[in-house]
Amino acid sequence: MHETYQRLSCCGCWEACVHTKCRHCGAEFTPARHRKLFCSAACRNADRARPLCTCKQCGKQYKPKATSRTTFCSRECSFLQKAKNAEEASLRVRWSSVHFGTCAVCNAAFTSRLPRAQCSDACSAEYRRIGAKVMALNAHRSTAKVVACRGCSLQFCPLYGSSNVSLCRPCRRARDRAYKRVSRMARKATERAAHVEKVDPFEVFERDGWACRLCGIPTPRSKRGTYDHDAPELDHVVPLARGGDHTYANTQCACRRCNSLKSDILGWSPVDAIAGAEVGVGL
Repeated sequence: MHETYQRLSCCGCWEACVHTKCRHCGAEFTPARHRKLFCSAACRNADRARPLCTCKQCGKQYKPKATSRTTFCSRECSFLQKAKNAEEASLRVRWSSVHFGTCAVCNAAFTSRLPRAQCSDACSAEYRRIGAKVMALNAHRSTAKVVACRGCSLQFCPLYGSSNVSLCRPCRRARDRAYKRVSRMARKATERAAHVEKVDPFEVFERDGWACRLCGIPTPRSKRGTYDHDAPELDHVVPLARGGDHTYANTQCACRRCNSLKSDILGWSPVDAIAGAEVGVGL
């Protein structure tokens, strides 16, 4: 048993084959175990001794108990220094960044904490709206084309997003008003339980030659929708209030004066208005 132990422990030659230097004093020595770094306890204690530190609060020299405690000698000094720092921070003037600029929309001078081009949210929304309009106009210019109006033969350029239109803006408005008028008249005729057709007043005016069928005066197309006495209007031969139908056969072109004087009278003629006997209304 003793021989086996001697063989495992380097055959009894530990002292002859192992030499190392002390990490503190540098002297060579034979360690009693593999990981021994110092030649004596004095060298070990001297190497592990921490240097003296100076407290930043009271200025006293002290030996730290840990390698991280090299700023203050005690907790009281640490708390006193923190309170001093807080008091100095409260007395210090705090500066914040301020940006000066001119609004890109209303040209007003303004200040802000962040750099921006508009002075308010309303101006920002207006700026985005203007930007979208500029983009739409640029796209319109890049694909612009000139077409002839189907109603008045006017040369115009359709706006971006409406490249398939065939009428200029005034003609489109007149068409929309005519459609609304036709629908309104058809609805009123339906309420009176009459036979209803979708009558286009312009087709009736073209059929009658743009002349009043009651008095014969011309009714120019340019006066359609005006309050002039010779403005063309759609008149029912047999009024709807008397059970007439809303059809092409029961409609005719009439001037505004004759249409208003006739009202819902059956068989009315301008002679009746001139005489004033039956109607009681003059020109």
